[in-house]
Amino acid sequence: MQSYLSETHSQIKLRLHYHHNYPPHFHRELELIFMQDGCNRVNMNGVTYQIPAGSVFLAPPNTIHSYQNPLGECTSLLLIVDPSLLVGPGSQLSSQTPLSPIWSDPEKTSDIWSMIQFAYDHGRSMSRDSFILLISTIISMVLDNMPLSNSDQPRRTEQRILNYCQQHYHEPITSDMVAAAVGLSRSRLSHIFNNVLQIPFPVYINGLRLNDALSLLTNTKMSTIDIAARAGFTSLRNFNRVFTEKFGFTPSQCRKQHLEKNLQSFNFK
Repeated sequence: MQSYLSETHSQIKLRLHYHHNYPPHFHRELELIFMQDGCNRVNMNGVTYQIPAGSVFLAPPNTIHSYQNPLGECTSLLLIVDPSLLVGPGSQLSSQTPLSPIWSDPEKTSDIWSMIQFAYDHGRSMSRDSFILLISTIISMVLDNMPLSNSDQPRRTEQRILNYCQQHYHEPITSDMVAAAVGLSRSRLSHIFNNVLQIPFPVYINGLRLNDALSLLTNTKMSTIDIAARAGFTSLRNFNRVFTEKFGFTPSQCRKQHLEKNLQSFNFK
């Protein structure tokens, strides 16, 4: 029973986040952001949305999305769950998508905020069935305020590009290599990154490397130089410069801050 429960909890990820910066990605799970403080910006399928405090954002399965928070720190609860585990309307999100992925209504969200906070605080002590029912209820309440429509076909070309990059970003990868691997011209690949994904190729690759490095800094005792090499940076100097420009603090400061505050916000997907 305990091993099955642990497997269920690993399939339903509920995390506290303080910084929201993640390059374009997709996965088979649905993803919800419950924004507590601050404001974040998300791009989904080429459209940019603002996620203000008190609002909920939903990314359906297999939907390309990215997060950019240019204003610094913000706080949210991030929920990632396979829709096949759910009961009720949440299970429909493999074939349907909300007309608008943002819901903000302070008069209606108090119950949802209480429930998601309860799930975060007590989820691991609950039984498997109770935990799934609680998460399903939360998602159903969100969807009651997000009308659904039939999903468009997934962007398979973009997904193939992102899959290849996510498998090889720790290597000396180039846009020519990616274009050849997915059967596109270099100009077509550049167009997809700049106009569809709305992020230049070098910035995207560095984003993958930085988030990998951020996770290693806060979850391992590896040296900074080993982390830089494992994440795909060609030198420690380059790693320190790019990291500081992106996050506003050095890798050493990041690790110190994490140890002092014991933040869970850096456990990226």
